[in-house]
Amino acid sequence: SLSAVIGKNIQDLKIDNTIFSCCKKYIQEGSTFTREITLKDIVCLISSFETITPDGEDVRIYIIKDVTELRRLKEQLYHADKLASIGQLVSGVAHELNNPLTGILGYTELLKMKVKDDSITKELDKIYKAAERCKKIVENLLTFSRQKPPERTYVDINDLIDSAIELRIYWFRSNNIEVIRDFAELPAVYVDPQQLQQVFMNLIVNAEYAVMESNKAQKMIKIKTYKREDQDKIRIEVQDNGIGIPEDQIGRIFDPFFTTKPVDKGSGLGLSISHGIIKEHNGEIWVESTPGEGTTFYIELPIK
Repeated sequence: SLSAVIGKNIQDLKIDNTIFSCCKKYIQEGSTFTREITLKDIVCLISSFETITPDGEDVRIYIIKDVTELRRLKEQLYHADKLASIGQLVSGVAHELNNPLTGILGYTELLKMKVKDDSITKELDKIYKAAERCKKIVENLLTFSRQKPPERTYVDINDLIDSAIELRIYWFRSNNIEVIRDFAELPAVYVDPQQLQQVFMNLIVNAEYAVMESNKAQKMIKIKTYKREDQDKIRIEVQDNGIGIPEDQIGRIFDPFFTTKPVDKGSGLGLSISHGIIKEHNGEIWVESTPGEGTTFYIELPIK
């Protein structure tokens, strides 16, 4: 607390040595400096300069400011601009692919009706399934680059999450995945229920994959909701104890087509789509992860 440090000698305070080690060179030179360093999960901006007190004493002033939130907001702004540019590109490509894929599916169905040879029919089935998969990817692309505004109504976020969980309940039970609901009583939020349920489903499916890939005996997904007391917002946390996300990949997790899964397990669009939906609702989404321990996705949505 502030009262615990005012008037104390800086050497008596438990300050991370990283601060002093990064400042040592400048102190020896007697120069002014400003540097940004990371202390565990906190990004600090350190400024220091020498001055003279009214009593004529030479002193050095240190200013240490927590800029973690500012850094996160800057990264989100950069990411949003990048996604907007990619969205315009993929929209055009997706529309161009949609028509020929529809033709492939239609003509394959016609051929299956006319061909009596089972071996040929099996090959046609393979073509149809491959084209269907391509069409699904195109649909995801169009969703990612969608232009239509959300169709909003007042809903209970807890009900939307419950609905998403129920759609996967058989899978949870079959694979011994424990799902913990920690829901607070929330005010109704003005959102598009279909879009938000899509976000929750994406996060839940990702959590499923993460816990199934881990070798832990107890597989757990915890979903928590609560109202921020300091702000007019609600927060949703989707936590798993799965494999986690490697540190060198977490910065790309919302990029389109980026995925940590094998090729046949995902298109790499789910989180990009979720990011876009939350942004359209004037909300925020971010992630924290520790490899080998698990991942938590955070969503904040305005109440008004």
